[in-house]
Amino acid sequence: MSENPKLYHFYVGEYRFETDKSSLTGAEIKSLAAVTPTHQLFYRDDVNAPDRLIRDTETVEMVPNTALGEPISDDEAIALDAVDEHGHFYAVPNTSYKRLKSNP
Repeated sequence: MSENPKLYHFYVGEYRFETDKSSLTGAEIKSLAAVTPTHQLFYRDDVNAPDRLIRDTETVEMVPNTALGEPISDDEAIALDAVDEHGHFYAVPNTSYKRLKSNP
């Protein structure tokens, strides 16, 4: 008998997505969620903590059983098995300003 692969789920905005991969990059999350590639991706874990920018090349580990309500350090995996209760990703247009050349 073949085993069913473990499915991990996550939310981008109000939409739920599933994957059988145990980790995804920010770019892969945006691709699965059909987010415009130039948008910035953020992870919102708690209303009392700042939202965390997820860069396109940053790997998000999907691991179970991380305690809720604890801050996430830069080198720590984000638990996505329990996002029903607490965390979601969201994407916003990149608003960084690039000055091409100065006016004389």
